[in-house]
Amino acid sequence: MRIKPTFRSKYNPMKQWTTFVTNRPDQIDESISTMTLAPDFRVAEDLMLVAAIHSSVNNSCRYKKDVVGRDTWKIFEYLGDSGDCEDFALTKRALLIHAGIPSGCVIPMVCTIKQTGEQHCVLVLKELTEDYILDLHKDRPIELLDGALKRIEPIAIVHNGIWCDVVITE
Repeated sequence: MRIKPTFRSKYNPMKQWTTFVTNRPDQIDESISTMTLAPDFRVAEDLMLVAAIHSSVNNSCRYKKDVVGRDTWKIFEYLGDSGDCEDFALTKRALLIHAGIPSGCVIPMVCTIKQTGEQHCVLVLKELTEDYILDLHKDRPIELLDGALKRIEPIAIVHNGIWCDVVITE
């Protein structure tokens, strides 16, 4: 299964996204717009690295919900820092890019938690044949085929610097 952007989304956290990319231009480059994989992306080795970074961030940082109306998107300054779901996703993305994973392979996605209806942010890892979800509520990256979408409903994904609706393809 694959996650693909479609049209501009009704969901648009423009203020938070604009502030984040203004403060961290190093996290946005042309590869996030193409969503393509680098030819040297080695799935088995890189998935072990991805799982280690995912677990490290999940286990050492604390979840702390932002105050309503004062949501700020950030990359944790140190392990042990606290923040909400998009902070976990953006921190994992920054660490994965620093470790050599192409930035076009790690894309923030906003979704709804089906059980509660709450909005949530996860990281999508795009590899050669499958997409994975890195969710702060899960202890490992979950393949889409392995049930990642049982818990969440995708809303929007970043593409060409804007938030786009999501379609799931086989």
